[in-house]
This record gives sequence, C-alpha cells and structure tokens, in this order.
Amino acid sequence: MSARIEGQNPCVDGSGAVELVSEAAEAIHALARVTLPGTAVYEYPADVSAVIGSLGVLAQDLPQSLRQAGRWLADAHARGAVRDVEAASDAETAWSVCAVIVGLSDAATHVERAAARLRDAHSPAARLAAVDIDAPIPFVPTDLSATGGES
Repeated sequence: MSARIEGQNPCVDGSGAVELVSEAAEAIHALARVTLPGTAVYEYPADVSAVIGSLGVLAQDLPQSLRQAGRWLADAHARGAVRDVEAASDAETAWSVCAVIVGLSDAATHVERAAARLRDAHSPAARLAAVDIDAPIPFVPTDLSATGGES
C-alpha cells in the first residue's frame, strides 16, 4: 500500500480516490492469484469464511462509491467541466456522461445483489469447522439391540 500524504484524509475530502481504488484492485487481483487451484492458501474453513466476509464488506460498500462517482460526473457535466474528447457536440458529451452514469448505476445494482449472495454464503461458512481426516471414526452401532438398547 502507498504511504498516506500528511494532511490528506481520503475518507473525508475525496483526495486519493484513484490511489485507494488502485490499491483495492491490486489486492483483489492478488487474492485471485493466491487462491488459484493447487495453492494452499486456505488452511481452515474459517479462512474461507473470513475471505467471504471481507468480500461481502467490499461488495456492500462498492455500490455507494459507484453512485458517488456518477453523481460527481453529473455535477461536473452540469457545470460544463466535462467534455467527451471524441464528441462533435455538447449533446454527444451529454450522451456519453449519461451512458457512464447508467453503467455505474447498473453495476451498483448488480454488486448489491452480489453482496446479498455473499451474506447468504457467509452465514453457513461461519459454521464450518475443520475435521481431522486422519482421526479414527468412532463406531456408532446402527442396530441399538446389539448394544442392549431398545429398538
């Protein structure tokens, strides 16, 4: 992760958004690499549960960031501070801005669905525990009459 610049608070004044999202993207890319089949990154079911939980937090917060980016772009366009460098007219720029905002809104909706599915997956994942596969399996008779019990 990059060093924080003294006096800047990316959570308050919006500076550092590009740096923060770049770091998040790098972290997700690294996660994808270390969890490739054949890697031993997960030692216990709790590790999987923790990753699901953290991805859920990411997915829960991402829609807000997507919508905020769209709002910023809409405001900047309304002030005349944005133009499409390939557009021949202001109308084409407006169309491009609109397309970005709609895309961000759609993405936010899909990520909200993903966040819900991650919450659904996290609950049962949190109940899973490792089992010692080398431990002997205890004998449990299926016929209670063989042990003197009632059937």
